[in-house]
Amino acid sequence: MPRGVYIRTKFAFRGKTTEQRFTEKIGKTSARGCHLWIGAIGSHGYGMFGWRSLYKHMVPAHRVAYELVHGAVPEGMCVCHTCDNRLCVNPSHLFLGTHLDNSNDKISKGRDRHALGEAASKAKLSEKDVIFIRNSVDGPTALGRRFGVSPNQIWMIKTKRSCRHV
Repeated sequence: MPRGVYIRTKFAFRGKTTEQRFTEKIGKTSARGCHLWIGAIGSHGYGMFGWRSLYKHMVPAHRVAYELVHGAVPEGMCVCHTCDNRLCVNPSHLFLGTHLDNSNDKISKGRDRHALGEAASKAKLSEKDVIFIRNSVDGPTALGRRFGVSPNQIWMIKTKRSCRHV
């Protein structure tokens, strides 16, 4: 199926238009203004909208939201989130970009899974903490409790198997 032809509003499924079916699957609005998807969710964490009657498959809900408001997505373009919420289908939070634009956006916001140290979004230790751990004479269990990480992680830091960039 060619891209950009997800929206076929003139067809009805079980007596409802695409807009009606889509709107039923939008839940509450978050504090950040995200319209949260309450329908099916794919293994990647994005909302999915079913087109079984027309195309017999599921498509990303945020893409459908964008197309309902702005029209077809051009070939080679992605629908990206400004809010970084995979379940958000608020059209004002969506923008078009290439795969490179989407990757650069992810990296600039610190969501790159290959980011090192404090740049990683789930980092628990700062570079100062790592230096302190390496210079400390305390045991891994005590240091682990102090910094909220496992003793094994402390051992990995002390032996420079982890946090090598510091």
